[in-house]
Amino acid sequence: MKEEDDHPAPKFSYVPITNLQIQWLILHLGPYKAPGANGIANVVFQNCMALLIPHLGLIYRDTFALKVYPKQWKDSNTVILRKPSKPDNTAKCTPANSTAMAKILSACVSEDHVHMAELHRLLPDNHFGCRLGRPTMDKLQP
Repeated sequence: MKEEDDHPAPKFSYVPITNLQIQWLILHLGPYKAPGANGIANVVFQNCMALLIPHLGLIYRDTFALKVYPKQWKDSNTVILRKPSKPDNTAKCTPANSTAMAKILSACVSEDHVHMAELHRLLPDNHFGCRLGRPTMDKLQP
């Protein structure tokens, strides 16, 4: 038995990232969040969208076509911070600081996966985490 026989057939196929999708995600970035390792802040992408999106679209689509993910996009800094409201060390938040180009690509892929999971009903009805229109507070309601 081959390894590929162990997996069910895919529920959906890959769809290349569109320039419109990139634009929507750039518009929804926090403009003044800390810049990534390359020092480029999100606000730069927002103010230069018309110039950058055609190039980003080509780069992102070629990333999948050529199956190449740049090493610089894999690097990130994670800082462990104690939440100010908690006196002990048990509650931590961990902001990851990666390049804006990697964040935008990851957000595009994540958005596609979440959309396809909803469209094809791949998650159980009682699953609430990371689902649009299903905040955690709904889970707590009787």
